[in-house]
Amino acid sequence: MARNSRLKYVIFQSVLKYSSFVFLFLTIILYFLIIFNKSFITFSGKFDFELIPIFSSLFSGLVGTTGTIASALFVATVFVNQRSSQEIEKIETLYFKLLDFHRDNLNRIKISNYERSKNKKLVGTAALANMKEQLENCISLLTRNIDYLFIKEKLSDQIIYDIGFQLMYFGRITKIDSQIKLDDQFESRIMHEITRYEQEYNWDLSRSCSASLGSYFRNMYEAVNVIEQSEYLSEGEKSEYVNILRTQLSIDEQILLFYYSNTDIGQNWKNIINKYNLSSEVQYSQLRHIKIIL
Repeated sequence: MARNSRLKYVIFQSVLKYSSFVFLFLTIILYFLIIFNKSFITFSGKFDFELIPIFSSLFSGLVGTTGTIASALFVATVFVNQRSSQEIEKIETLYFKLLDFHRDNLNRIKISNYERSKNKKLVGTAALANMKEQLENCISLLTRNIDYLFIKEKLSDQIIYDIGFQLMYFGRITKIDSQIKLDDQFESRIMHEITRYEQEYNWDLSRSCSASLGSYFRNMYEAVNVIEQSEYLSEGEKSEYVNILRTQLSIDEQILLFYYSNTDIGQNWKNIINKYNLSSEVQYSQLRHIKIIL
């Protein structure tokens, strides 16, 4: 929708611009054709004043009309360009304000370490890094139990990421919301393993990250969407703006964003990530072959 609007806007700008030049050129041509027309010159080479009424009506009718149209089109072109500049300035102001909100959201994230032995509050990027570590452990837990129950062929990487993200995002859950129906034995085994690892490793997997991460991802999406939906920015300009956000994302943030985009609640991110390479610094090996630390 935004791309079609942008295309229509660019076409409209181009039509205005080139139409004004066409009428200006036509005005100049008509001016010289009328001024130097031999019909208004006597045999002695002087201007025939008896033909002034005809000359005036012809000059004003043709040159005046095309000149007026050219002027109107130029004014319209300036107005449209000025409006475009004003809209881009508004978009830019809003975008950078949302980026400031994004940084504020990041700095306000405060959670307890899921490892109970490390009893301290984590803030900002350290909190996100701890969430990513918990997520990777949840995915590792899933991978081990998939191998144990010999059902790996039923679950794609995306479904594994989705379930793992749920375990991290919502904390300990009583029912796994999967894109496919899970085997009751598998689901029961997962719940049992969560409890066992909590006790064995002194972890707190009941910790929910939804309040912090939900606001974090929503604000980031809103910032990117302001750029994505603009009909006044070219695709190249959009990439330049979104790249400003990408350069501010740490590897941990990019990894969390990748996993989030592979869940039901974050699927609106997938096209944006692919379009603007928001996870470009993440190596595939960091995702598919998760380091097992359980």
